[in-house]
Amino acid sequence: MAASIGFEFDVAPFLAGVEQDLDHLVKESRKGMDEIAQGMATDWRRKVRDREVAASIAVTVAQKYTDVGTDHFRAIWEEFGTGLFGPSKHRIFPRGGRKLLGGGLAHPVRSVAGMHPHPSFRPALAAAVRKFKAEFE
Repeated sequence: MAASIGFEFDVAPFLAGVEQDLDHLVKESRKGMDEIAQGMATDWRRKVRDREVAASIAVTVAQKYTDVGTDHFRAIWEEFGTGLFGPSKHRIFPRGGRKLLGGGLAHPVRSVAGMHPHPSFRPALAAAVRKFKAEFE
């Protein structure tokens, strides 16, 4: 008859320790991501020229993601430009009437060239990505 050697090993305490370590790691990485997102929002607010757009920039922290953004309608115009300087690459003409009226115009005009882009979101995002990569490398 052959002798056998065996032992019993209770895995539960080991798994509980691993679970605690993973929970701690997840919490710390979430905290790091939230800090990076807050930094990105602050950087973006500094670079935006339109005060209303800057005031509308918000950071939303959820369980599985962090959202940095704005719902202000002028944000896209500031980021990418309008008219000749924007994606359409043509002058801005009135839709209904014969002349454009509006803030910043000294008198009614037939068309305007548009607004140069003032990128603020993309540079802030690039800086946040660099910081994120540096944290995890």
